[in-house]
Amino acid sequence: MVVGLIINKPARVPLSEIFPGEAALKDRTETAYFGGPVEPRSPGVIFRSTKAAKQAIRLFGDVYVSFDRDFVKGLLEKPEPGQDLRLFLGRAQWAPGKLQGEMVGGAWSNLRAEGSLIFNADQTFLWRTLSERAQPIPQAKLAERPFLQSRFLQAN
Repeated sequence: MVVGLIINKPARVPLSEIFPGEAALKDRTETAYFGGPVEPRSPGVIFRSTKAAKQAIRLFGDVYVSFDRDFVKGLLEKPEPGQDLRLFLGRAQWAPGKLQGEMVGGAWSNLRAEGSLIFNADQTFLWRTLSERAQPIPQAKLAERPFLQSRFLQAN
């Protein structure tokens, strides 16, 4: 099985709904992001850490992911100052071979992961940025001879 997360769409669900009865999280204002359609009420977290945790999987560098509800709750209850953390609800999931088939069919792009994009506070243009990296916008090519360039650039 392959598991993934959608990283840019806010779910607009308060922490008190995700962790009902947890007084420490009742008035917190963090945004949970939509992680995918599988188990959409189940929390997951991507975070930076200088040390591994047995409840988390290292993705790259110092970036980890965890779907362990108690571990996620603990990170939220006692956040480290300045810690990069992104909370998700749900996940994407594929049966063995299914994702590879979708990639061969052109449904997905494969890009190098970057913490600066995952943890950026302004997610407004994230999807556009990733799309442009996967399929750069074609650049108009000007003719190599100057007289042809001026003909194409004339105002009507």
